[in-house]
Amino acid sequence: MDMKGGAADISFAAEYVVDGLGLMGTGGHTKDETADISSLIQNSQKAALLIYRLSQTKASPTKSQQ
Repeated sequence: MDMKGGAADISFAAEYVVDGLGLMGTGGHTKDETADISSLIQNSQKAALLIYRLSQTKASPTKSQQ
């Protein structure tokens, strides 16, 4: 079984996007889509670490604030 993580179209359109933190699985966006629940813990840890690290950085001004 070839497990893959998902990606969102918004990744190509938005300036800042957090993507790829969901469950691994197969058959993405089809009637046969499955999720591998065993990937939940690892991906939750990745998301928590990302949120923590982002909270520790000084924010840069956005284009509208410059």
